[in-house]
Amino acid sequence: MTKAHNYRHLGRTWQSRPALPHLNLLMATILAALPLLAPRASAGDEITVLRGSMSTRDPAELNYVQSATDRVSTWLDQLGLPHRVLEDSTLSRSALTFTRVLILPYSPTLPRGHHSTLKTFLRRGGKIIVFYSSDAKLADMLGLRLGSYALEKYPQQWSSMHFVDPSPRGVPSVIAQTSRNIRPVYPHRRDARIIARWHDDRERPQKEPAWVISSDGAWMTHILLDGVTRQKQQLLLGLIAHFYPAALEQAATHALRTIGRMGPYRDYDDFTRTIRHTPMPKPLRATVSSKLSEIERFHALAEEQYRANDYAAVLKSTQVLDQLIVDVYARSQPSRVGEVRALWEHSGMGLHPGNWSRTMRTVAHAGFTDLLTNMLWPGQAHFESRVTPPSDAVALHGDQLAQCIRAARSNGIRVHLWKICWNLERASAPMVRKLMSERRLQQTHNGATVNWLCPSHPKNRDLEIEAIADALRRYDLDGLHLDYIRYKDSTTCYCDTCRAEFEKRNGSRVHAWPRDVRSGILKDQYNDFRRETITTFVARVKETVREIRPKTQLSAAVYGSYPSCRTSIAQDWAAWISKDLVDVVYPMNYVSSTQEFLTYLKRQVALPRATGRIYPGIGVTASESRLDAVATIEQIQAARAAGAGGFALYELNGVLREEILPVLRLGTTRP
Repeated sequence: MTKAHNYRHLGRTWQSRPALPHLNLLMATILAALPLLAPRASAGDEITVLRGSMSTRDPAELNYVQSATDRVSTWLDQLGLPHRVLEDSTLSRSALTFTRVLILPYSPTLPRGHHSTLKTFLRRGGKIIVFYSSDAKLADMLGLRLGSYALEKYPQQWSSMHFVDPSPRGVPSVIAQTSRNIRPVYPHRRDARIIARWHDDRERPQKEPAWVISSDGAWMTHILLDGVTRQKQQLLLGLIAHFYPAALEQAATHALRTIGRMGPYRDYDDFTRTIRHTPMPKPLRATVSSKLSEIERFHALAEEQYRANDYAAVLKSTQVLDQLIVDVYARSQPSRVGEVRALWEHSGMGLHPGNWSRTMRTVAHAGFTDLLTNMLWPGQAHFESRVTPPSDAVALHGDQLAQCIRAARSNGIRVHLWKICWNLERASAPMVRKLMSERRLQQTHNGATVNWLCPSHPKNRDLEIEAIADALRRYDLDGLHLDYIRYKDSTTCYCDTCRAEFEKRNGSRVHAWPRDVRSGILKDQYNDFRRETITTFVARVKETVREIRPKTQLSAAVYGSYPSCRTSIAQDWAAWISKDLVDVVYPMNYVSSTQEFLTYLKRQVALPRATGRIYPGIGVTASESRLDAVATIEQIQAARAAGAGGFALYELNGVLREEILPVLRLGTTRP
């Protein structure tokens, strides 16, 4: 009884008496520590881009995953949308704690266990934007039904996406993109609907959806490719803002803050001040002054719209502003007379297959002088060759080289046959099997065979020379442009022919092959042998050109990282210049930084006898670099300042045609 009474008393005492000072301090400390123990969001957690590395085991697809992820991330950066890129190997419920929108640029099939993670993410209100996936479970989670893989039935069947009402606000009505294959999805729940359909190049609607949206996310039936960048950025922003409205304010703030920050200009004030003091001819000055007045008017309007919190209007105004500023900057750039302005054309069929005249008009109108067209590989030719098998392009559109030269002549353009050396990527399977059986392919130091002709094999050298000689005899070429004029990489070649030829050169047998020449006592001699093998072949090509068509220029696409390429791929192109084995070289200086580009170039033009013979390659759409019009102008002007005899842009495609060439023509390449 006494114990019970005491307990009741203790209870009453605890409730009625004030807390002791030390207990107050303890509780305050615990409460203060709770936020530190809990997960905390950081800038960019709301938007997550998932790199789908685990969603495929195909190495080629892994490259596709990487490029698709990089493209989306770059566009988000340019939009000013904080985000993070998350490897799918680290995907978990906790990793998505603060994510509002999850973007899958390319995840063919989700790894096991990720479906339950994404279901939890959707249940708590998250949204998913998917580009081209084969994952039926993922489609079902978003209220969609996955269709079958589809390949185009005719060229440009899917060449644009047309959006229908109602679509998310800010999404463009039409976006051009040619996709050769798609994986359709269809609405499967009441809240899901088609918001865009594919149209072909004649504007005829196709039955396949381009975009489907539901309350849980949006799905594109292909991925977003390069080209019409501004419109695709608008699309990305419109979809994200549809699910996460705060993104609109973020993008508007960034757009207004960064107006005028491009090229050499620090900000809007720096741009307007500098342009006003830039010397230019009177007619141009009048045009620029008029455009500056328009720029000031739109800038004031955008600031007013921002103060009114009308962020969608701010974005429209700043887009106009950006276009006007780029226009003025481009017009203020000087042109140069007498330089070589070349374009690498990779398809070998021009911008419009079957219509070389249209392509050449585009090239000439942009102020370019030379076209390097990719039409001859060891395994196929885009023209009537007596040595090399014809490609499908010949059957579809006829002799591409003859048509290209004819169209070029009427537009004042010089044509260079772009010759891929050694690489059998486009060779038929029977041809590769035959060459392999004859032991004519390159081998790695581990004994693995790669689909490249071995440069030391006499029959391979003869085959390449015969193909070149045949083209020179039959076509009035302005130039022959060698590419892949090297070994595949530092691991090749260690085949039986290389061993025999090296032993003949050295006059003694190699006992520990390939160890002695790979890393042992004969390493330096073997590197010399590899370089000599390539260099003597270049010399033979030069003799062939001089004999058949002496006025044809011989050039080569080479690695910019000289002299390291002498050892890695046996490409000693500085020696080719000093010995007059080539007329000019095009170092592939594919970097985004103009300063880095200039660093490469200064080293190159300083090489012996290199003056006027270095035409740097600018990687506008190369995988190593993605340049907008302003960055392209900067690198062209840097090439001129460094004393280059010309330059080449990689590559002539839709991006160059639509986004780069029209801007260059305003000033930098003004005819």
